[in-house]
Amino acid sequence: MKLFFSIFLSLTSFVSFAQSNTTGGQYYFNKYIANPAFAGEDDGMSIFLGIRKQMAGIPGSPQDYSINGQYRTGKVGLGFNYYSEKTGILRQSKALLTYAYHLNLNGYNQLHFGVSAGVNYDKILKQDLIGNPNDPTLNQNDIDRTKLNGDFGMAFTNNELTVQVSLPNLNSLFNNNQNQFAFTEQFMGAIAYKLNTNDVQIEPRVGVRTFRKVDNFYDFGARFGFLENKLNFMGMYHSSNAASFGLGTLTFNNKLAIQAIYTTETGQIKTNSNGNFELNLKYHLF
Repeated sequence: MKLFFSIFLSLTSFVSFAQSNTTGGQYYFNKYIANPAFAGEDDGMSIFLGIRKQMAGIPGSPQDYSINGQYRTGKVGLGFNYYSEKTGILRQSKALLTYAYHLNLNGYNQLHFGVSAGVNYDKILKQDLIGNPNDPTLNQNDIDRTKLNGDFGMAFTNNELTVQVSLPNLNSLFNNNQNQFAFTEQFMGAIAYKLNTNDVQIEPRVGVRTFRKVDNFYDFGARFGFLENKLNFMGMYHSSNAASFGLGTLTFNNKLAIQAIYTTETGQIKTNSNGNFELNLKYHLF
């Protein structure tokens, strides 16, 4: 029974993550996470680190970390992205390299195109199992595979407006026989607009995410920047009946950015979980 529960929690938690619990940093802090077109959005080179604990209070709940970097020279942006998540005895990792092209139209208007390519690796960690590793339940759900994957994205930006679309997980999008994780995100679209006043910058955002076999998810929210954006607050409502709240700061000569995010759990498991906690760091090297 312990073995069966461990596998069941790992698989269901993994599916829940794929459906709705995207990282909060993708909305404003690091748009490259969700869209390769934003690799090298700013000139120079920056490194990003992210740590997240999901479904806090539930044994074996997902925890993940990521590291990615971006570099831009002229119209070309380059990026790398490594992500790893452990859910019970299940681990998913991915490593991607990104090429982006940033085209100036006129004035401050730009078109951005990006493509990522790399591998995903899924594995059941039998060494973390509490139970009999030869149990048929485990062998029937055995996962140990590496597969090619990639993302594509494009965006339009100027000083105020951002319109973007991306196709993440291209392998899943074009491979109808891949049913192991049927709830993988397949499309993301969003619009954001910056409103500047003398003391605060307000950037409302609306977005949609689609999946293979579940209803669409919608995100509504805004970011509020103070002190020339050296202090900012973020709030997002998700149609999964969850909400995200973030606090960020910019320091060390505008080179180091820190963001902390708390996301309430989806409506179905709010009573059993303390929500998701996330910490994001960015350092602008040059």
